[in-house]
Amino acid sequence: MCGLAGILYFHKSYNEDQLSKKMINQLNHRGPDYTGHWSQKNDGIFLSHSRLSIIDVSNFGNQPMISNSNRWVMVFNGEIYNYKQLKQNINNLHNIKFKGNSDSEVLLNYFDLYGVDETLKKIDGMFAIGLWDNINKSLYLIRDRAGEKPLYYYKDENSLFFASELKALKIVPNFNKKLSKEALNYYFKIGFIPSDECIYQNVKKIIPGEYVEFVKNSKEIKKKKYWKVEDYINNNSKKSLNDEINITENLLNRSVKERLNADVPIGTLLSGGIDSSLVSYYAQKNSLKKINTYCVGFYNKNYDETEKSKKISQYLNTNHTNINV
Repeated sequence: MCGLAGILYFHKSYNEDQLSKKMINQLNHRGPDYTGHWSQKNDGIFLSHSRLSIIDVSNFGNQPMISNSNRWVMVFNGEIYNYKQLKQNINNLHNIKFKGNSDSEVLLNYFDLYGVDETLKKIDGMFAIGLWDNINKSLYLIRDRAGEKPLYYYKDENSLFFASELKALKIVPNFNKKLSKEALNYYFKIGFIPSDECIYQNVKKIIPGEYVEFVKNSKEIKKKKYWKVEDYINNNSKKSLNDEINITENLLNRSVKERLNADVPIGTLLSGGIDSSLVSYYAQKNSLKKINTYCVGFYNKNYDETEKSKKISQYLNTNHTNINV
């Protein structure tokens, strides 16, 4: 994972850029490999990023990242699983020279060539994105379809602050820490806080499958739900049980295979239960060498799963590690 933080001052330029840096310093645990900053003080925009290097660990994958046209500046947390296919599409149609091999650079070039809406139709991944448009002077905050990657924002009369975690927002001067009664009500009733609500009254979450656009010199906030699971449900399916099983297996296999792209060692968390055992099975099936599997166990045997995970790891022939706490 990586960390994002940024500020947009709506009605003025701003000469002091230490706050964005202080915000991202709260998120160094999310990305210890590199910390980067970009600002355009005349527009009052500040972007910061803490990087965990997974794909293309060279400096060419560092962020904030600026597009070839200089129109877009991006901070991105996540992974685009189909980035190699997207890169090939770009190479087939456009004369663009890539500096590195990161999925971040491919994503940014897609935004540059096709715009926000078309890019979000094409990409397959998990992500939280802060994207600045130098032409229209607007900031997009974008979250993936399932909401795997977190993204919060805090807005007052003159400013917008966003970050991957609340702790980066809490150091903003005059941040209002008043608790949201509505959010508390949700939490005690259903055990979590849904929708765009947050435990703090004046903080919102970008919801899954949504982007929000904030325009400089404007109080207008544009929200768009770019993906809905309901649009992909076929209520008239007449497939047999065996067909459905084969479709599910192919989807699982493809999904796990796509997630094995990395330039660093990878592994799976294996508890011995159905979900983690399936993921580990398809990961080992699609790997040319033994994968690493891990299980966190407990000395209290009523809660311990290490024996189950050990049996599955032996069956799958993985490099297995049990860690007791």
